[in-house]
Amino acid sequence: PWIWLFGDDDEMHPECVAKFYEILGNLQPEVSVIRFNTDVIDEASEIRKCNPSHPQSESASEFLFNRLLGHRKSYVTEYIFRRSTYSLRGGFPDYPAAWCADDAAWFSFAGNGPILTIPGPRVRWRSSRINITGANRSCQTEKLEAGRRFLNFIEKEVEPGDSGHSADEWSEARSIWFENQVRYLSPLTPSLIRAVIQANSPWNRPRIERAILAIIWTIKGHFREARRWLTKAKTKRSIKTPTC
Repeated sequence: PWIWLFGDDDEMHPECVAKFYEILGNLQPEVSVIRFNTDVIDEASEIRKCNPSHPQSESASEFLFNRLLGHRKSYVTEYIFRRSTYSLRGGFPDYPAAWCADDAAWFSFAGNGPILTIPGPRVRWRSSRINITGANRSCQTEKLEAGRRFLNFIEKEVEPGDSGHSADEWSEARSIWFENQVRYLSPLTPSLIRAVIQANSPWNRPRIERAILAIIWTIKGHFREARRWLTKAKTKRSIKTPTC
């Protein structure tokens, strides 16, 4: 049996299920993780972005390396995995807000086998400010802590078994991922700014550069929120029914 954790607000092409069963008959026993390519849709189900297609087959460590660099878009809803492997590996890791838990799980579930991509029909992941990915200020502290655990997992569990990239390349990839997380989570509170610039941060920049960037992104984030609030206020005033 296989497990597909499909989001209740996501969508799929009508041929996705048939395509899965089509490849199932020729699947090698070492394959435990399968995925679809994805598009991003908005609240109105309009396609806003067609993500680049995944390689037809890649190792779990190569997937994570490219994930850190920002070369792979990845959503839980696109993956299908063996239930036996899920049970054997103890399910998903217990990260705060489940942030990054899926990426770590694909490595664990795949084992020594490849992650295969089903060609053709795509899964459509919905971007919304009410889900945890779309709401960048939701669970900021938890997301940062989960990110640290995720990067520690990669450094301790993934890198030692990978021969395709050097330790310096992995270190740089982890730093790039963490920097992108800080930018995504902005605007940050003062305590979170202090946390991301501390000495043991995975961010490979001098502390003064970390501080400057975190403050700049926080200021820009506050301006974005102010503009959004003003736009909503203007919209409400424009649709308000005039009194006679």
